[in-house]
Amino acid sequence: FNDKILNIMDHINRGIDLITDPQERLKLAGYNLVAGRKAKASAAYDTSANCFKAGIKLLPSNAWDTSYDLCFDLYVEHAQCEFLIGNTTQAEELFEMIIRRTKNELDKADVYGLQMLLYTGKGKYSKAV
Repeated sequence: FNDKILNIMDHINRGIDLITDPQERLKLAGYNLVAGRKAKASAAYDTSANCFKAGIKLLPSNAWDTSYDLCFDLYVEHAQCEFLIGNTTQAEELFEMIIRRTKNELDKADVYGLQMLLYTGKGKYSKAV
């Protein structure tokens, strides 16, 4: 299953609007997280961003309250991929939104640390500071 998850999720995501069961949508959001991380590990950032976007789309409107960990992970991964693709404005907006929605200081610190690493990696040292 794990070695075929990208293909499976690509097919499922094409019919994402047809999936209406909330539990099934939540489960598929989790699978998109797994698929996106697999693609990201292979430096396929466009593919991984698409998986994370699909996962976010599958989340319920109150996901920050009901499925915090999954929601947080999908958004952080998505923001990171957008940054790596070069969509820095969108990534920055996502990071700011995530920081506003975090439930604890540890998660907030993780996001700030990730932002710092990404800016440093892109040579944007003043932003990293």
